[in-house]
Amino acid sequence: MCAVGLMAQTSLTPVTPERPDAPAPPLQALRRYLALDESQVEQLMQLQLTKRGTLRPIFQQVAEKERALREMLEAGNADATAVGTLLLEIEGLRKQIRAAEEDFARQSRAVLTAEQQEKLTALERVLRLEPAAHEAVRFQLIPPPHPLPAQPDPIEGVSRPHMRHGPH
Repeated sequence: MCAVGLMAQTSLTPVTPERPDAPAPPLQALRRYLALDESQVEQLMQLQLTKRGTLRPIFQQVAEKERALREMLEAGNADATAVGTLLLEIEGLRKQIRAAEEDFARQSRAVLTAEQQEKLTALERVLRLEPAAHEAVRFQLIPPPHPLPAQPDPIEGVSRPHMRHGPH
């Protein structure tokens, strides 16, 4: 779901197998940018909670099946049919996750007005530019949006702190 990556400033934590109980997103930056009203925020928050409840058991099944697969392979005498069956089951569960995420994304977008959806589309375009922006910051072509930790110099590989440059 693209909305999950809505910039670090939103603190929107994706629901992943590693973080099925991630805290509900506060939505401050997104609320301001899209001019969400309280009802929309409540609906989006409820959808996130419902999504977590829907996906948690599927993530648990994936984890169990991956653990069984790992144990089977580590034992050294894995039955090829059993391995294949587990792999197919895991892939089937992952498809269920993707389908549920797409469904929740559609439901979340349906909460928005046409104008808000246009703004969200603009955010998606910005997000696709993120790798290029990071590289431009790394080569000091543009200043970072906020102080960043030390990064390796792109040429020398030596770690140097990021410093803003240009007019402030």
